[in-house]
Amino acid sequence: MDIYAEQQRHRRGNALVCRAGLSRSRRRRWTIRTCRLIAAVLALLPGFAGAQPPADWRELGVIQDIRNWSFDDYTRVVVYTDRKISYAVRELPADPKNGKPPRIYLDFEHARLAPELRKELAINDGLLRRARIAQFDRDTARLVLDVQRIARYHVVPFSGPPRIVIDVYGSDRKVQVPGPVVRKAPPTGEDPVGALLGGGGSSVPVAKTAPPKARKKVIVIDAGHGGKDPGAIGYKGVYEKNIVLAVANRVAEQLRRRGHRVIQTRDKDVFLTLEERTVIANRERADLFVSIHANSARNPAAHGIETYHLARATDKRSREVAARENASGGGDSDMDALEELLGALRLSNKLNVSSTVARFVQNNLKLLLAPRYRDTYRDLGVKGAPFYVLVGTDMAAILVELGFVTHPKESKLLQTSRYRDYLATGIVKGIEEYLKKLPKVPI
Repeated sequence: MDIYAEQQRHRRGNALVCRAGLSRSRRRRWTIRTCRLIAAVLALLPGFAGAQPPADWRELGVIQDIRNWSFDDYTRVVVYTDRKISYAVRELPADPKNGKPPRIYLDFEHARLAPELRKELAINDGLLRRARIAQFDRDTARLVLDVQRIARYHVVPFSGPPRIVIDVYGSDRKVQVPGPVVRKAPPTGEDPVGALLGGGGSSVPVAKTAPPKARKKVIVIDAGHGGKDPGAIGYKGVYEKNIVLAVANRVAEQLRRRGHRVIQTRDKDVFLTLEERTVIANRERADLFVSIHANSARNPAAHGIETYHLARATDKRSREVAARENASGGGDSDMDALEELLGALRLSNKLNVSSTVARFVQNNLKLLLAPRYRDTYRDLGVKGAPFYVLVGTDMAAILVELGFVTHPKESKLLQTSRYRDYLATGIVKGIEEYLKKLPKVPI
């Protein structure tokens, strides 16, 4: 028997009995007196000592919050927990007789709900109707997603903070990201046939119309880590979060001066989860997402600059870098889930374009820094790895590792204003090289 549930049931039942059949004046007096008496009696009964949950209830993992975001092609639901919690995913078909839609549900094992948790989210975005959660039994919490339309879905666990991310897709179409194009020379307004025949051009005047204004490209600059998350802690205690914020602010300022529309995920020392960063980019319908980070290594001699695009890890170190930036705490399960997700998603166009952007940025950083910092500069090249912050974006996305905060000389350079200016300029030049090759979209 579930003693705790029975006890709560008795408490609810007794409260009702206490209120039944009494006038307002007597009800106030007798409710307290009677309930105290019943509580005292229950405390003497076996299995009803006190009104607290059983001791093991406090040992269960706690589901703290549920949030959702809606986009054109998918809906994201994130379940935040206080620790890593095991779960099982199942599906239920529609039940027309009882008016129930198709459902996806997750059973969280050895878990309970936080008292302040919202039990239901109304979504109604064409993909999901709602998300609802309840205590299924003594140590199992169940999340149910009521489906409106679905083609596929993915569930991936993460830590830092612990959470389970559920992405529900409404179509199987591939993610299309505009790639560089070769433009034809614009027409001059002359009559090519008349010119060939020596006729001096057309006798019909041609009105010259101004070309439509191109929509400003939207670039999201993401300074990694922040707030309670310092990122890598380097030589003499320098924090990665401070270095990357300083460079990201410079990149944003330079791009704005060049007339681009720039969105920053953070421009001060605040904490954002990885999914919150990609949500910003997707909602702004950005053309490019650039996440800026700094590297670290156990070997203090390791140094150099590298730029990543989304892909399966190209080598062991790339996998380690991605694991650290994903805040997975060394958990291989997170990385395995991400690489499995990469295999399932249809992202070939996005991956190819992102790889091109990464090469532009890395090459421009090299052109600026190699001749000026010959003693410390090292080109680590362009690599692929399953960074979660890049998985969730709908646009071309790259991650730049500015250098190693654990390398004494490189760490000192990363803290100088001049070096940060060069880093920002190299990134901006690479971004502009990519943007110039994109087709211009009229407003």
